[in-house]
Amino acid sequence: MTTSYPIEMAALGRPFTLGMLYDTRKGVLVPGFTLWDTKTLQENTVDTTQRCSDFHITSSDSMESKSFLLDIEASLKLSFLGGLIEVGGSAKYLNDQKKFKNQSRVTLQYKTTTNFKQLSMNKFAILDEQQKDDIEKSSATHVVTGILYGANAVFVFDSEKLEASSVQEIQGHMEAVIKKIPAFDIQGRVSIKLTDKEKALTKKFSCKFFGDLILESNPATFEEAVNTYVELPKLLGEKKENAVPLKVWLMPLKNFDSKAAELKAEVSTGLVKNVENTVEDLGTVEMRLNDSLADRVSKNFPQIRKSLTSFQRQRNNYTSGLQQAMAKTVISIHEGKEDESSLKKLLEDREKSPFSHEKLSKWLDHKEREINVIGSCVDMMKGTNTKIVPNQSELDEEVLAPGVEDALCFVFTSLESADGYLKAMQNYSHSLELKSSDEEPWYFSNEVLTKMREKAKAFHDLAKPLKNSSSVRFLATAIANEKHKGATIYHYKEGILVTDDFSKPAVPPFKTITDKSALMWCPSLWDRKTLQENTTETSHHSSNFQVTSSDSIESKSSLLDVEASLKASFLGGLIEVGGSAKYLNDQKKFKNHSRVTFQYKATTNFKQLSMNKFAILDEQQKVDIEKSSATHVVTGMLYGANAVFVFDSDKLDASSVQEIQGHMEAVIKKIPSFDVEGKVDIKMTKEEKALTEKFSCKFYGDLILERNPATFVEAVKTYVELPKLLGEKKENAVPLKVWLMPLKNFDIQRC
Repeated sequence: MTTSYPIEMAALGRPFTLGMLYDTRKGVLVPGFTLWDTKTLQENTVDTTQRCSDFHITSSDSMESKSFLLDIEASLKLSFLGGLIEVGGSAKYLNDQKKFKNQSRVTLQYKTTTNFKQLSMNKFAILDEQQKDDIEKSSATHVVTGILYGANAVFVFDSEKLEASSVQEIQGHMEAVIKKIPAFDIQGRVSIKLTDKEKALTKKFSCKFFGDLILESNPATFEEAVNTYVELPKLLGEKKENAVPLKVWLMPLKNFDSKAAELKAEVSTGLVKNVENTVEDLGTVEMRLNDSLADRVSKNFPQIRKSLTSFQRQRNNYTSGLQQAMAKTVISIHEGKEDESSLKKLLEDREKSPFSHEKLSKWLDHKEREINVIGSCVDMMKGTNTKIVPNQSELDEEVLAPGVEDALCFVFTSLESADGYLKAMQNYSHSLELKSSDEEPWYFSNEVLTKMREKAKAFHDLAKPLKNSSSVRFLATAIANEKHKGATIYHYKEGILVTDDFSKPAVPPFKTITDKSALMWCPSLWDRKTLQENTTETSHHSSNFQVTSSDSIESKSSLLDVEASLKASFLGGLIEVGGSAKYLNDQKKFKNHSRVTFQYKATTNFKQLSMNKFAILDEQQKVDIEKSSATHVVTGMLYGANAVFVFDSDKLDASSVQEIQGHMEAVIKKIPSFDVEGKVDIKMTKEEKALTEKFSCKFYGDLILERNPATFVEAVKTYVELPKLLGEKKENAVPLKVWLMPLKNFDIQRC
């Protein structure tokens, strides 16, 4: 695979600079090592203007389409799919996918290029021994010799969750409207001309923005997206100083030093496509799961939601494990230790496991069938004031309520049937094979369905004329009962269960029918002056926000970019967190309590040490290291700030938690739209205002506030001020991520 020619590769929001080293086997930058000093690089850099701009529109959400928009070739795509590379800026679009399968999505991409910088390599053809030694220590395979600058901006427009039959039609209408966006730019001014029908359509879809340029606030609506699109050329700056690397050219280090590490082999395009199909298939499973979780049946019946979330957890664990295995395998192939047959085997093993396409699809088909059967019975109870209760505790509350003489409860009896497939998924890590069951699921039995519908009709016929009675209650719930497959009707008299198979009006006449070990303080290896003289700083501006209703440690770790090893150290009490990371210690006070979290994240700059200047340590430095017991030294830092707003409702009835959480999430997602040119402009309905007055706010941030927000309105005002709090020169930014170099690299005996 060894070649002397440069590799051309998309930057994907990573902080490349000329002369930086790169390891193509692992897809990572190598901070801390440069072959030439800043002055030499500047004197031998050629800068050429290369200006162009264009836009693309696509209704495809496939990885192939995303890769085309961002100019990603097969090898880099594989590194991304295998989890080897972490993307930034507009390339975060690669991580985004539709939440629901039954949802229309259209994407608009704006791309502009500004200039091309390259090194005059004939000046650098011969390296001295120190430079060669740096190459061999760094493990890098290539050096950056050319960079194309510019910016990408990606606007992703999503519809609401739709009926399956209308997805294509709505998508077509969305695409027609979004194609007009470039036409609304009249000499740098916005002129939106739409029909009433088009205006109504645009109000029904949301916008997400992934870009390489910093906005005061990210667009969340169609109109805001148009205004942002028109402003994009200005955001590059008068001298295009805000442009970022879009594409880089990498020269093999073998051209300079025969002992340099090299990329031994690549994976064939066909196999990359198979990996892509596998990852997308698992993504489709996630969308179908979200469709089912959003269904009213899942919200009303915890047993259904529990099986779906269990399936989702197993799918997520498997996907994470598969990605880790692919990452190791791809690296081994690149290093020449394995051939691509080992990657093929990973994909083949999946098809023999409980996580194969066939088995995952079959389980979802069955679960969707079960949800539809339950939904059809619930629909037959419309117009009866039947209340769905989620558990035995709330059922008891209803049947024992003062004044209630009789209660009829339509009971789904088979929702907790043993699921051998889920068990096989859970035990897959112990090499258990999936055994198929000969027993037909209850929701495929015509006999069971007929009886369920008969009971649902009988329940409706009795409940409708008595819907206003204060002495009788009509309820629906799920309770396991093997005697009555599918469903039955329970009759309670004065709070006591009379029968679990009510079939005729045995209810008596009614009187009336009305009503720290991960971090330690230790001396620095170098003095302040030496560090300042050998630190390279690069702008790395980006900002984005996320909203989540999950309060799990997994969700919190995802928001704060905490990887597994660091998470384990935190959970084990080894590290003490500060700033925005204190959010990790916060949890809901009550179970029956709605919570929605809003996170704002901004990055500002990247600093790295030129480690080749520090390759040799004196004896005193070695003694300092050995005294400290440290294992690594910090060689790179990404600066910025996180801000986390946690909104909590009052303590609620269990039945209303999901509903209130949904309303809270809808309002909180509007926060960025209240930021109008750096000023607060809160526009809400009366219902939304009333809702926001009922929940509190807690703030965890890396920026100093005069006073932490305690209400929704105060939170909005704080959000609008956040970019200013970073300071004009971003002097208030804090470390968000660090790169650590093993002290072993300095030939010191470390454990």
